[in-house]
Amino acid sequence: MSMGRPGRRRPTPRRDRHLRAVGEPPLRGAASEVVTDAARALADPEPLALLLLASSLVSALDPRTADPLGDPTDDEPDAAAFVDTLVDHSSPETTALLLAMAVLLPDNYLAQRARAAARRREHPVPEWLARLEEVEPGTALASTDVLGDGENVVVSVHLPGGRPVTAVVYVDHNVGTVVKDAYVVAEEPEQYRERFLALAPDPVGLAIGDIEPAEAGARIVQAVEVGTALGQRFTTDTWPGCRPIVEWMVGGLPASGIGYLWPDWTEAQRCLLAADFMRAPQAADLTGPDDGKIVLDLLRFTTDFSGGDPLRWSHVNVEILLRDWYPRMVTAGEDYLRRMPTVLRALVEHSHRHKDVPAPLTARTLGAVDEWEPVYLEVLGLGTRPTVAPVEEVPGLPEE
Repeated sequence: MSMGRPGRRRPTPRRDRHLRAVGEPPLRGAASEVVTDAARALADPEPLALLLLASSLVSALDPRTADPLGDPTDDEPDAAAFVDTLVDHSSPETTALLLAMAVLLPDNYLAQRARAAARRREHPVPEWLARLEEVEPGTALASTDVLGDGENVVVSVHLPGGRPVTAVVYVDHNVGTVVKDAYVVAEEPEQYRERFLALAPDPVGLAIGDIEPAEAGARIVQAVEVGTALGQRFTTDTWPGCRPIVEWMVGGLPASGIGYLWPDWTEAQRCLLAADFMRAPQAADLTGPDDGKIVLDLLRFTTDFSGGDPLRWSHVNVEILLRDWYPRMVTAGEDYLRRMPTVLRALVEHSHRHKDVPAPLTARTLGAVDEWEPVYLEVLGLGTRPTVAPVEEVPGLPEE
């Protein structure tokens, strides 16, 4: 799903400078690389410039950002040492960074140390920065697609003085209901809604609507936690750099949201679903001796590995199934494996009819089966990969 990004400029630490405040000894390590960026952000009339800089620093110091497969001998990020460096070097830039980082640091002790050090100084700072703990929660939205590949969860706050900040967080259900991308902008959620509708004036299978801020926050927290537990490290030009801002915004929302609820499917329940499908008109031609077992394979994929909805099929999870999951997870004879795409086509047609999926989306999903079946057979060593015509694009669908 398109993130609906506006044009934006994001401050990033520059790594070719080694500056120091007048009268101070040289700053140590990474601190020396951000002083000029902090000065530039303070001069920007938009508060988000400084918040994004502080967020990128906090994210870089967060152990969750480290590669879980990286070299264990690499230096671990040391948030305490970095905060100590800012505390030990008094300047308007370090004071501003300490105040901004104080609301973003996940370690409460470090946050209190940063805030206390900044407040002992007499450097003038913008009023919104001095009162950063007084943000007010705003409205929330969710933009979804009927095929359930993912959704953009949108939350917002108002800074002291009324300036809006909105975070757009993309939660992907095909890779485990995790945050795959996010960005933060200085605008109201309604501007995101307008942009979404402008990009897809007659969307096929897309929808956008208001949700309770507490529910939006619960979905984001859940998706961040699942991604951390699974060791997912999706990286874009804005994620996970903006994660500290997103978590700070969500932390100020009511904690009464439920989040995503995926039922635990038993094998008996899957067998009942398979039996219902085998009686459906779309299964009339499925008379092979193994067709019922193949249906159960496919239902195990959708219930346990693709968001929990047994009848959810899109061109995206079809690709995942054919390129990776089925060849890796199912061991069977050649006839059984060759038969699977035929059973899959019938199950897609039945599922989409049951869920009232628009016909263009059904055509796109079935087209994905045609496109990836040769690859599936090649992975299994059962055929070669011929030239496949690209799946016809459906008007109104965003780029992946």
